[in-house]
Amino acid sequence: MSMLTVRNLCKSFGETKAVDNVSFDVQDGEMLCLLGPSGCGKTTLLMTLSGFLSPDDGTIEMDGSDVTKVAPEKRPTSLVFQNYALFPHLTVFENIEFGLRTHRVPRSQIKDRVDQMLHIVELEGKGGRSIHQLSGGQQQRVALARALVMKPKVLLLDEPLSNLDAKLRVETRQQIRQIQQSVGITCIFVTHDQEEALTMADRIAVMNRGKIIQFASPRDIYYAPTNHFVADFIGKSNFFEGSYDADRSTYTLNSGKVIEVDGSHVAPLGEGKPIFAIRPEFLKACKAKEVPQSAANRLAATIAQVTFLGELTLYVAMSDTGEPIRFTGYGDWQQFHEGDTIEVYWDRSVGQILAR
Repeated sequence: MSMLTVRNLCKSFGETKAVDNVSFDVQDGEMLCLLGPSGCGKTTLLMTLSGFLSPDDGTIEMDGSDVTKVAPEKRPTSLVFQNYALFPHLTVFENIEFGLRTHRVPRSQIKDRVDQMLHIVELEGKGGRSIHQLSGGQQQRVALARALVMKPKVLLLDEPLSNLDAKLRVETRQQIRQIQQSVGITCIFVTHDQEEALTMADRIAVMNRGKIIQFASPRDIYYAPTNHFVADFIGKSNFFEGSYDADRSTYTLNSGKVIEVDGSHVAPLGEGKPIFAIRPEFLKACKAKEVPQSAANRLAATIAQVTFLGELTLYVAMSDTGEPIRFTGYGDWQQFHEGDTIEVYWDRSVGQILAR
């Protein structure tokens, strides 16, 4: 069942179309991520869904009711701000109960509901603490509890992990996902962090210039991007310019090198220029002339840069035909050094033809 239905939503600031004719559905209990670069419109879209911004056109339905013109406080939503917006002079318990008191919920119910939230966000026994006594991750969970205690139909999160350090972000995103799934609430969160989106969301809406460029599962967003922008923004990709021959299922690089491609891995090209894209992890490398005979495609190259990243190493090589090639090596089973002459190879079943 659809919990949120957005149709032809538009919001402009002067000549800038921050949200440009956006339509999508979010299912009950689903976690959707609005992902994109700064200025793409994702936060404007979130603020419009919350009611803090009024759309210029389009409709918003939540749980079957039209809320397009409904005030924020009367919508079935709760919003967790980027800076948490906690009250420093109140205790953890008082912060969580604040909305309940504002809505005149009976005192006898308030304690039970706040205690339940403290249990859900794993802050039992900390209700009497000052906000200043909590870590960043704990403060984030207080903000989450304050939103959830109002029993919203849709939970909105505006870059909820941006104020945390790298290690704490990983721990907290796992906690948020676990809490969201245990409560079963529909959730929409904004982020520009690809890893957050891929690990937390059921589906991702990749945005650019006010439009949703692709709306799909994390796996499809990563492995089956529909265009150059998505492939370039999500993860890392190698891009090779040239021309595509659909009849022969080949792609001819600008250098004249012909590679084999899978005809089923061709995105709608429209008026766009076809470009061949392949993820670094799909490429294999070996010393020159050691490529297996079964390899469909190969390029001779020279290692130009080696970046050690712990569990993996990122290599940048320059092909003999002038194309830069990025590929990865895991562990220390195979190591190359700057200046090594190698061959990079891959199967025709990997890689895609995308529109640029």
